[in-house]
Amino acid sequence: VVVGMSFALYKRLLPPTAVDHAVTASVTSAKALELVVARGSVLSLYAVRTSLHAEDDKLSRIARLDLLAEYELSGIVQSLAVVKLPQAKADSIIVSFAEAKVAVVDWDPFSFSLKTVSLHFYENEPNLKSGRTQFLVPQTIKVDYDNRCAVVLLYDRHLAVIPFISDSQNADNASTTVAKPASSYLIDLQKLGILNIKDFTFINGYYEPTLMFLFEPDRTWAGRYVKKKNTCSAAIISLHVLLKSHTTIWKLEKLPHDCHTIVPLSPPAGGALVLSFNEVHYLNQSSSQYRLSLNHFGDLAQAADGGSHTRERTRTPVCFEATRYTFLDDDTLLVSTYNGDLYALTIVTDGRTVTHIDLQKAGSASMASCMTTVNHDLLFLGSRQGDSYLIRFAIKSQTVESSDPNTSASAASQADVPKDFIDPEDFDNEVADLVDVILHSKKARLLSNERAQFPKWALQVCDVLPSLAAVSSVTLERSLDTLDVEAENATRTESKFLELVCASGRGKSGSLSVVQQAIRPSVVTSLELPGCQAVWSVFHSTTNSSSSSSSSAMAVDGAAAQDENSFQKYLIISRANSTMVLETGEAIAEVTNDAEFRVDAATLDVANMFGKTRYVQVHEGGFYLVDGLRPAQIESLPDGVRVVWSSICDPYLMTILSDDTIQLFVASAETGRLKQLHVALDVSSNPISTCCVFQDTSSVLPFNRKQRSAAEEATTDSTAAAGAASNDAMLVDDEEDKLMALDPEEIQLYNISSRKTKKRTRSAEAQHETAHNVADEAFVPAEHIERPFYAAIARSNGSLEIYELPSFKLVWHCTKGLCDGSSTLVCESDLVANASISKYTKMPVEIAFAPLGSSHLPATLIVLYDTGELALFRSFAVPNAPHGALPLGLRRIHSEVLCHNLRKPGGGIAEAIAAAQAAALKAQQQAARAANGVTEDGVDADDGAGDQDDDEDEEMEAVAEGVETRVILPHRSRWSQHRITSFSNVQGRSGVFICGVRPVWLYCERDHVRTFLMDLDGPVQAFTPFNNVNCQDGFIYYASSSAKLKISQQKPGWSFELPLPILRVPLRATPVNVAYDPENETLVALLSHTVKDMTRWIRPAADDKKDKDREEELREKGIDPASIQYRESDVSPRMPPLFDEKFEIRLINTADWQTTDSYELMPEEVGTVSRLFLKTSESDYAEVKQYPFIVLVTSTIRGEDASCKGRICVFEINKESSAGSAPVSKLNLLLNKEQKGPVSACTAVDGTLSVAVGQKIYFWQLKNKRDLDMVGFHDTQFLVTNMVGVKKFLIVTDIYDSIFFMRWRDRVRTCDHLGKDSDHMGATAAGFMIDHEKMSMLIADGKNNINMYVYDPKNLATQKGQKLLCLGNFHMGVYTAQFVRVKLNRLNFPALGNQFAKYGCLSGASDGSVNLFAPINADKFKRLGKLEIRLVSTLPHFCGLNPKAFRLWKPRWHYTHNHQRRFIDGNLLWKFAELDRATQESLASFTGVSVEELLDDMMELELSTRLF
Repeated sequence: VVVGMSFALYKRLLPPTAVDHAVTASVTSAKALELVVARGSVLSLYAVRTSLHAEDDKLSRIARLDLLAEYELSGIVQSLAVVKLPQAKADSIIVSFAEAKVAVVDWDPFSFSLKTVSLHFYENEPNLKSGRTQFLVPQTIKVDYDNRCAVVLLYDRHLAVIPFISDSQNADNASTTVAKPASSYLIDLQKLGILNIKDFTFINGYYEPTLMFLFEPDRTWAGRYVKKKNTCSAAIISLHVLLKSHTTIWKLEKLPHDCHTIVPLSPPAGGALVLSFNEVHYLNQSSSQYRLSLNHFGDLAQAADGGSHTRERTRTPVCFEATRYTFLDDDTLLVSTYNGDLYALTIVTDGRTVTHIDLQKAGSASMASCMTTVNHDLLFLGSRQGDSYLIRFAIKSQTVESSDPNTSASAASQADVPKDFIDPEDFDNEVADLVDVILHSKKARLLSNERAQFPKWALQVCDVLPSLAAVSSVTLERSLDTLDVEAENATRTESKFLELVCASGRGKSGSLSVVQQAIRPSVVTSLELPGCQAVWSVFHSTTNSSSSSSSSAMAVDGAAAQDENSFQKYLIISRANSTMVLETGEAIAEVTNDAEFRVDAATLDVANMFGKTRYVQVHEGGFYLVDGLRPAQIESLPDGVRVVWSSICDPYLMTILSDDTIQLFVASAETGRLKQLHVALDVSSNPISTCCVFQDTSSVLPFNRKQRSAAEEATTDSTAAAGAASNDAMLVDDEEDKLMALDPEEIQLYNISSRKTKKRTRSAEAQHETAHNVADEAFVPAEHIERPFYAAIARSNGSLEIYELPSFKLVWHCTKGLCDGSSTLVCESDLVANASISKYTKMPVEIAFAPLGSSHLPATLIVLYDTGELALFRSFAVPNAPHGALPLGLRRIHSEVLCHNLRKPGGGIAEAIAAAQAAALKAQQQAARAANGVTEDGVDADDGAGDQDDDEDEEMEAVAEGVETRVILPHRSRWSQHRITSFSNVQGRSGVFICGVRPVWLYCERDHVRTFLMDLDGPVQAFTPFNNVNCQDGFIYYASSSAKLKISQQKPGWSFELPLPILRVPLRATPVNVAYDPENETLVALLSHTVKDMTRWIRPAADDKKDKDREEELREKGIDPASIQYRESDVSPRMPPLFDEKFEIRLINTADWQTTDSYELMPEEVGTVSRLFLKTSESDYAEVKQYPFIVLVTSTIRGEDASCKGRICVFEINKESSAGSAPVSKLNLLLNKEQKGPVSACTAVDGTLSVAVGQKIYFWQLKNKRDLDMVGFHDTQFLVTNMVGVKKFLIVTDIYDSIFFMRWRDRVRTCDHLGKDSDHMGATAAGFMIDHEKMSMLIADGKNNINMYVYDPKNLATQKGQKLLCLGNFHMGVYTAQFVRVKLNRLNFPALGNQFAKYGCLSGASDGSVNLFAPINADKFKRLGKLEIRLVSTLPHFCGLNPKAFRLWKPRWHYTHNHQRRFIDGNLLWKFAELDRATQESLASFTGVSVEELLDDMMELELSTRLF
């Protein structure tokens, strides 16, 4: 008997990556150029930035996308549009959601986020659905060209009109208030005779807002095409917005049935193009029509249709299927087709109508889901099937001879057409010169027999947004670069050594995406070093690297000296009671005995001073300023006073002493020493918790460039020359050329006045480009501008103060918000440090202002609390700041990593295991101290650090137990090591590393902060960047669990743009499904290639009876049927291209991701591949065991008149080696068994192969690895689409008849039918979820719901088990094709066996997301479920979307059971950790537990779901 559990957690591990919609807008300001991108339930706002890049003495303009903001929505975006409301300075965004919701949002500069302006809800309107549940067109939004109104299509038959003007605004245009959308009204399109709408849009050339509809009132299909064709119609409707009325002004019927898209044209021609599969039609109310045939079928349609229309045809046949389009200019259209090909359509007019359309191929990319023009030379192509691209387009003129008036003049040879810009093999390296304006007059000419010139378009990729979509299959594999770590951590969970492999993309964009939940570095070497507490790498050069040398010898060796100065010279390692010094180079040697600074005590902090010539060592008794290994300055403290904290930022050194006083030193260039500055700070009533000194590098902003001639460029410096050579440049005077012109935000922040600039005359496009896209890379060098230094101090009550250096004047302070979790920190009105002590629940133990991202971005405040939490704040300028204060605000930003210290687990096995681990680590630590001359009780004769060692023992015990204690009390009694380390070049990236129990990397990709864990080695005690000849751009970290110092590098090829690290392995084919074989460390992938096959046009259709008669007829004529060949030359050149899919199996070595073997399937054969454990024996007398095999099942489908066949292929992977080469994996085909029907699915149950053939399930036993013996079968009465087995249980799914639950009894060779779901649910994926001895089934259906079923014969509602009981439903919103069972981490019982294991279900979705469903117990569900309910009503609903309504079950029709709440939404739940303390306590009071208990529950779930 299998009884199911009741509760599960849903957690999205990776957000959607497929781009569904994209529009260009100016959201944040009128001068901004931004891109709004919708990915499923995520709305992203990107800034489009351009800059000049010098390469090979040439200047080129590059463009990139920077992520400004990202919002998680409680709904799937159906459509996206942009409107500029009356009197508004910036654009607003209109978003529609299912089923009939519309929201208008715009930018709020004070909260730096989008806010909802208006909401429109139509789901409660009567008679809109008319009893229907299926709809053809989603909720599409269109906006009038003059921003007078917007329309939304609702339920296929109604149109909602949202006016943006009112009567008062129309009468008085002088109103300065920003208008909001007025009340909307509905139009019943069915009354106008408009049914089955295919597309609609606003068109130009009319006084009132005018819509054009493309619809099919009487639908047809392929089987009725002979009797019913030309069924589409077009209609134009004029809207009277103020009167809320409409008028039909024009209608046209008998358009081809395959018309699908309307393309509005701008005046003077006006009208619109209608795209169909085979033709392009031009429609206009006042002029005759124009038709362009695209292929042979378009030619037939033109020949059959009479009339006086202008007819032309293209010379190259194409098919406009699944098209997306955008305008390159007023008369040029770029169209994307179903296979990713891009075509440029140049439209020629005579001022009244279209006279010719020129078509040429411009490139190839992923299949487009959306296209939008960004500016005059940039466009964005979004895709659901691969990566999305920011593309630069340019033209070059091309002369084409036109000899036939009925033939397109653009039919050049394929050799003259620009190649694919994605394919490196076909990439056209010659990109046309950039142009500002394409003259309209050169296209406004008639074509006859004269020579005509049309532009040839070239495309170049500027930026790529990576995507995993669409994920068709996932599997877990063993990470090979963690074998040494696994040996060190044998007691740790195996999930840290796995990685997720997703089969993603389609066609040329197909790839394997390797995903990890944490960063796993590549270890170059490691050494055992017990007792290490901190490590630093410092530079040392004889001269300052910033100063220039006039010596000729230095000029000759300049490059070598520069490389040498980029390498660190020394490694300084702090231990419990000593300091070790290592000199780095070709080899690392210890030079501790040669060091003349403090090495007989622990070191607190080390950093370079005076550039790279010296460094300072801070210890408890003072500091040493060191030149090489010799001290240049020694400062000591009086007896009884110790240094407890320090912060170094060249040229400043700040220390906190044990008597709560502060010392501040500054480097003096004249004396070469550190000079102490006077600091007056009251710490009597409010002690200082921590401090940091930082330099504001955000003052480096874009400066004005100057247009110079070639002679002037030769005489000016490289910085000024790099910013010249641009048509849209600014003129500046000579004085201004030396300094930068600050932007308004910088002026407000530092009260600096900018100089006036004057712009030269330029074209309209160039003016728009300059105003919207200022180069981000051409900055004034660091040595040309003086940047301010500040000191930030955090007190024990949570107040934050910022002082200006060197005057130490208070310029900013905030007494509230740092410790209560506030989202925004602003300066208070009075600049007086508040000494009162407020109540706090957590205290900052370390703060740091770090420059993350591009240099134009403000600094990021990083705060670590004693509770283990991490908070990130991004600084911004605020208006109306107090007099004399910095107009600075701090806004909390989202962190993907949940950090919280678990409280000490108590009781039973968990406590015993934790105590054993703590004892082992404590013994190791005592051995290390004994080796350093420390007595057994931890007391050293020199410095008496016994108390300190006791505290260290407590910390080591906490680390062993997975708990981090508070290391700093409200009154600091001893020093602690820094955990925050900034770096400028680790594998070419800058960022921050945070040590601790959960080590965290901070990267700023696309100017958006991303947080990544690095918990492979457990807690990390120390970290430092390290650049060496043997480890360039690497780093060093100390793993506490293994007591090893590891010199490492980031693995090349990994991307950190998404919330999880991603490695892309290009396949240039479509991956269907993947499986992993851990014994051979090989990935098995089933791929499909798209092959062009034009002979299908002339080959007869497959028909068993006709094929047999045809073969007999040929044999009677003496012709061998096998000798008949079909050639492409026999096919008409006007036929559109046809493509076939050819499948193959590839073996891929996961060490280098190279293909080692392949197996091709037969033509017209499709299949699926799996790795299964089957019972067999080596011989007749050998023992029967379970061995892993690769099983391929196929189906050959040739049409409805031909019988389907299938095969079962069983492979074994063997290692083969040739002379002088390493062994590689090869496929060994053991058997190939044909079936009389299509084999649709297979799995293994209790070592028996279960195969679905048509409506039957056969059970096969593998005999001696040579043959399959059928041992049983089962009639299902439906077509099996998927089977999933675990042990002896089996789930069988059907796309119409839901699921069946079965059991295989191997002893009696019988399959028992246990239960089924009586509802007709379209199941797409199935999986088992196991919680100890309980098991339940997860089923994904066609409406994107997740359903939980259990088999419980004791429940009366199940009719003695015949009916499966549905316990819960959850709407995920995306299509799921596969579940993978994955073992969860065991936190409280790590030493127990698999009998207490928990298994969840991992899935990849069609939108490129990765999702997890994990079992949770009833107690956690009760607490967290109450919290989830309160979060729904507490958190603001962005776009008016309710999270609870989004996750409600959405069935296809009425089922026999009601919705059951058994799932917890982890995406919503995790937002609790980022709320302020008052809100958290209010929510916790409703659940009946404390905030800490809720955070503990969330942290346990977070740790248990660290799967790969």
